Amino acid sequence: MVIPNIAFGYSHDNGGTFNNYRFGIICLGGGKVSMINQLDKEINGKFSYCLIPIPFDSSINSNITSHINFGSSAIVSGPNVVSTPLIKGNHLRTTISTWKTSPSDNASGGDGQAGNIIIDSGTTLTLLPNDFYSNLESTLVNSIHTTRKDDPSGTFHLCYNSQNGTIDAPTIVTHFTNAALELLPSSTFAEIEQGLVCLTIVPVDEIAIFGNLTQGISDSKSVNGFTLDLIHRDSPLSPYHDPSNTPFERLQKAFHRSFSWASFFGGKSVPSIQSTLTPNEGEFLMKISIGTPPIDTFVIADTGSDLTWTQCEPCDNCFKQLTPIFNPKNSSSYKTIGCHNKLCQSSRCNNNTCNYLVIYGDLSHTRGDLSSETFRFTSSSGKNVSIPNILFGCGHDNGGSFTNVTSGIIGLGDGNVSIVNQMHHEIKGKFSYCLIPLELLLDSSNATSHINFGDNAIGSVRIISTPVFKKESPTFYYLNLKGISIGNKTLEFKSSSISQPDYDLGNIVIDSGTMLTYVPDGFYLNLESLLMHSINATRKDDPFRRLDLCYESNENGTIDVPKIVAHFTNADLELSTSNIFTQVVEGIVCLTIVSGGSNQISILGNLAQANFLIGYDLKANKVSFKPTDCTNTNGFTLDLIHRDSLISPYHDPSNTPFERLQKAFHRSFSRASFFGVKCVHSIKSTLTPNEGEFLMKISIGTPPIDTFVIADTGSDLTWTQCKPCVNCFKQLTPIFNPKNSSSYKTIGCHYKLCQGSLCNNNRCNYEVSYGDLSHTMGDLSIETFTFASSSGKHVSIPNILFGCGHDNSGTFTNATSGIIGLGGGNASIVNQMHHGIKGKFSYCLIPLELLLDSSNATSHINFGDNAVVSGPDVISTPIYKKESPIFYYLNLKGISIGNKTVEFKSSPISLPGYDRGNIIIDSGTTLTYVPDVFYLNLESLLMRSINATRKDGTYGGLDLCYESNENGTIDVPKIVAHFTNADLELSTSNIFTQMEEGIVCLTIVPGGNQISILGNLAQANFLIGFDLKANKMSFKPTDCTKY
Repeated sequence: MVIPNIAFGYSHDNGGTFNNYRFGIICLGGGKVSMINQLDKEINGKFSYCLIPIPFDSSINSNITSHINFGSSAIVSGPNVVSTPLIKGNHLRTTISTWKTSPSDNASGGDGQAGNIIIDSGTTLTLLPNDFYSNLESTLVNSIHTTRKDDPSGTFHLCYNSQNGTIDAPTIVTHFTNAALELLPSSTFAEIEQGLVCLTIVPVDEIAIFGNLTQGISDSKSVNGFTLDLIHRDSPLSPYHDPSNTPFERLQKAFHRSFSWASFFGGKSVPSIQSTLTPNEGEFLMKISIGTPPIDTFVIADTGSDLTWTQCEPCDNCFKQLTPIFNPKNSSSYKTIGCHNKLCQSSRCNNNTCNYLVIYGDLSHTRGDLSSETFRFTSSSGKNVSIPNILFGCGHDNGGSFTNVTSGIIGLGDGNVSIVNQMHHEIKGKFSYCLIPLELLLDSSNATSHINFGDNAIGSVRIISTPVFKKESPTFYYLNLKGISIGNKTLEFKSSSISQPDYDLGNIVIDSGTMLTYVPDGFYLNLESLLMHSINATRKDDPFRRLDLCYESNENGTIDVPKIVAHFTNADLELSTSNIFTQVVEGIVCLTIVSGGSNQISILGNLAQANFLIGYDLKANKVSFKPTDCTNTNGFTLDLIHRDSLISPYHDPSNTPFERLQKAFHRSFSRASFFGVKCVHSIKSTLTPNEGEFLMKISIGTPPIDTFVIADTGSDLTWTQCKPCVNCFKQLTPIFNPKNSSSYKTIGCHYKLCQGSLCNNNRCNYEVSYGDLSHTMGDLSIETFTFASSSGKHVSIPNILFGCGHDNSGTFTNATSGIIGLGGGNASIVNQMHHGIKGKFSYCLIPLELLLDSSNATSHINFGDNAVVSGPDVISTPIYKKESPIFYYLNLKGISIGNKTVEFKSSPISLPGYDRGNIIIDSGTTLTYVPDVFYLNLESLLMRSINATRKDGTYGGLDLCYESNENGTIDVPKIVAHFTNADLELSTSNIFTQMEEGIVCLTIVPGGNQISILGNLAQANFLIGFDLKANKMSFKPTDCTKY
């Protein structure tokens, strides 16, 4: 964003305590020459910032960045927001109104003087008057039961001994005028040197200051399906963007397009290939690639259109476009459609090539060959999604009101040739979008709306759904609006004055390309009258004379309106004021619901859809709404690479899929034998290294060093090989050298996870011995870990506790450098990232037969909000705490085959009520292990239930094998695993796998006296969510190849 004519100091004489890291100062204070006041017109006097808590140690070198927001994006709102007045004084800085503090329930100080403390982003510590500080310190001393220490520097007055960089201190509540603000210990205490934490509030004789350490209290945001950017035509990311236009000028042009667009929805019939619509000049654009090799272009994304088309060479008549015009002669995947195709109209056929013609309402048109081609979409995951044989129009004669930034239209309507219906197999008829509010898009924001395709497109929590009705035009999405409420009064909605509600179903179209909402004249007049009686604000005229009901806005650019609810069939949709009122010029807002005349169809426009995740399920014929902050994306998703997949460094192309399977079984038998240990300490443990069923690619240190590690829910400590290497196994990636990292630190002996026997010269050592005598030994340390999220962004987490291994050997291979622990113990990376990911992670494992068959398919693991598993098909079961805190224990009550159930007990003498937590779920074990007696009963039931030829002998250590059918499987009655509160229906492939051509075997095996394990074969094609805060695990049937 470029702002001209800023007054600033052009300085020629500068000296003092400035350093070479800065060239000057940008003033954000309250004075007249402050940048804030100079930018008043652009930002409307609003700015905000979010400061990430920064310790006093070397983790300040983290890549995590605080942010400052200006203008509309700076508005802080929501149920957790508190506000306090700013008091203007004689200082350049701005003071906050009266405050006092109270640790827990004990209030301290507060003299009632208005404007008694400055809030300042440039002051690190919080400074308080001497008397007030003494009272606060005294209250804290009485509340903290930890060894008091002195600060060697003499800066801090209240310090304590700490074993993990924190202390158990009470929450401090600061009481400002009208606002009580809770400060966690992490905002008021900081580790100033190893083992010493101090209160970052200090006494002064001068004016009080609320410093930036105390302000660093907000959660820093972490960052699935097939998700694309949906670029508003006026955003800076759009080729349409004209920076010379003001936001209000852009708004007026958008209104003009909207009025033009709406007039053409009234057509009674819209054939698939020949239609009468307006091209709309494109409210939202999508960037796609067409052909082989792919040619990039922008197209208009439109739920009100059916046929997808683009300009093509040779051009008899084409409008100018910025991107190269597609030349089908240069694409190896291009094909024309013959006259026999069911979508080809006989009158449009020439030399066995099907032609098409689309004439729009303003007489714009496109004409050319109906063809098929490969379309490629660049997903927000960073991966390219290619869909072959998409039917589209290759336009050789195109003209009218189209502009040079688009090459055509992508049709997202419901007609036969819509790209949504053509991709039905890939996306199962599901797509959704989340539209960012217009004021953010028009105000030169880089914020981008998104469109999602496939299973990930439909949410489930806080969702309301309404049917889609089929009417005369198959292209449009018709909903049924029963009425609109303002406060406690409701207006009945009818498409005409004589229509009856029961016969008026499907009376409004939902459309992404229309900005305004259009309703019948009679309904509009009643709605306008009700709003006028309900709104207490000064009535104004629209300066542009387009919108009828306008008001003088408040300082936030809005007005107070009673609760607004749109009543659809089965769905009451609560709208915000910004969904129906928008600021047209400074100080004036207008109603964006307008009269559509008596003959036009009603339209729910995109302003009313903003900040909802809107899902279309064409198979179920429904549209869903979920209130969503469309500017915000939380959580992050990583690739989970099976060790035998084509993209794994373990991959051996000389092995057949069946040979890879046998090796996976061998590793599984090896791993299972070590789950029986009764005690597994965080730092010194006995486990199997497992050679890594799944790998994660991570980066360690600053600058980051890439490596592969074994991802393991059955391990706790994360570790990697480090230099200097006393004894290291060979690895493909460079061995991490802590001397080259500015963020690396060792852990002292005071650390709570450090065992006294493993401490040397105040440096904590660790030792992990595995069951096959493999081991790792080294220094317990902290470091910054960076994860390359599938969103394409890097997520860096500082101060991760890990083992820096200098002595490592055994059965580890050169494809890994160590292990990342995803278990439930204290040292697990999941618990270390608890604040950022809220104790949530999930994964979706691709079936083994696809991974072993040289497939590029990749499983995924999700952290944070993205990991939440929800929806109608979700079942959940408790996670039980037992002797080992590392493992995730579930309670299996039995397994059913058909209508018969085998009761599950961990031993023949155990009672079900006392046998809670009798099976571990583990991502690193291939097979499922059960007690011997249970196995024999289950095997007997399966033998009686399966009508297939039994094969004698064992295959890869598996006993129950059958001759498979031509699909490489067998017919088995319904299989259900009965967990506490959750009946999990398994597919045949979850418990039987093909061992060699024509033979399948049961992958549930007897485990002897060892603990039972639910292996990863049984977990395939489920989205499995771990919620460590709620102590529950969730399962959702999912095609993990498309997740």
